[in-house]
Amino acid sequence: MVISEEMQRAFLQVPGARRAANGGVLLPLEDGGFYHVQDIVDTSSLQDLTANEQFFAAFCSRTEILRLRELRNGHDYLLRLRASALVDSPRGIRVMRARRQAFEPGGRPWSLSAHYHAFDAHHKSYISLLSRAHQKQLRGLPCGMAWVPEMNAMCVRSLAGDMIVASENLEHFYHFMTLGFFGADLGVPMIDQLHALLIAARIARGSEAADFDIDPRGQLDPPLAREIHKRVRAQMQFTFGHEFAHLLRGHLEQDDIQVAGAGEARTYAHALEFEADEYAIRHIEHDREARAAVASSATMVMLYLEFLNQIADLCGMQAMALSGSHPTPLQRLQRLHAALGKLSPLGGASEIDALIEHALVMAGRLRQFVERSPKADIMTFHGSAYLPSYKPKLLRDRIDF
Repeated sequence: MVISEEMQRAFLQVPGARRAANGGVLLPLEDGGFYHVQDIVDTSSLQDLTANEQFFAAFCSRTEILRLRELRNGHDYLLRLRASALVDSPRGIRVMRARRQAFEPGGRPWSLSAHYHAFDAHHKSYISLLSRAHQKQLRGLPCGMAWVPEMNAMCVRSLAGDMIVASENLEHFYHFMTLGFFGADLGVPMIDQLHALLIAARIARGSEAADFDIDPRGQLDPPLAREIHKRVRAQMQFTFGHEFAHLLRGHLEQDDIQVAGAGEARTYAHALEFEADEYAIRHIEHDREARAAVASSATMVMLYLEFLNQIADLCGMQAMALSGSHPTPLQRLQRLHAALGKLSPLGGASEIDALIEHALVMAGRLRQFVERSPKADIMTFHGSAYLPSYKPKLLRDRIDF
């Protein structure tokens, strides 16, 4: 439960103590650090839980903690992935705490799984576009978002069952890439386009704090926010569609995949990746408009990945080579265009060349921006970068949020 006013006043009697956001208190430590008191926990709610299990109480219901003791199905496996991603992340727990405070006043009992149902729109909206047979095949499949650092989506086969999951950071990456790549057409100032690309690159590097809920990087005007949301939603639909295609096309049954770890995600052969790209679109059979939107979003996703390929050194990543275990974004874009034929949103090779040139130009602009920055660690410091025109006031970490 939240700290009471009386207890907060008592904590503030400690010399050097400061009020923190949401009723919390910062207590100074001798080494110059601080102890952040956020909640007071009723010990009765922790009864019979082990010391390790008690760490999950900040964001899991008691029933969920007990479910983690024995994984019976894919839903339990998805819960464990979500919970394990949070338990060792103080910032992740702060984000989830803020979400819990917004969730519970509605009278609904909190659970991590119930919370994540609010994020189901991406994959459910894609599934609704499929044939009844495919919808039936995917019904009941554990699927959704998770608060994991790596911006990735994966189709997982485990002893507990199949599961598909995408990281929240991937959606944030798409958001800022869309702002940066297409901001000129949407009236976004150039300085904000560059900062959006910087934030996206920092997300890919892992240096951008994943606390976009409690520290927004900028408040977009409503029409712009709606347009960005529409485009990002289509990009997430393609992302989930790609993972669903691996399952629907039987790729998990094939021998030419490399297992990354027991019961973990697999690395698919090039041909299977190309097929998953194609059928993420072809599986949408009856809604031409939606199919065209997802096809267009597929080209954007591959364009973003090619952009990352061009700035791999800035992101602390290895560029994707032609001989690598995963096809390059350019290969995927060319193969998808050829495979879709009349369904392709691209006019031909010249349009592909124009898209790649745009990715090269934007990569060059970001590289120049980073090299000219007076902040030597602009790519590597752990914290937040902002959209200057949309963030007039910077908030203080733990004091204001």
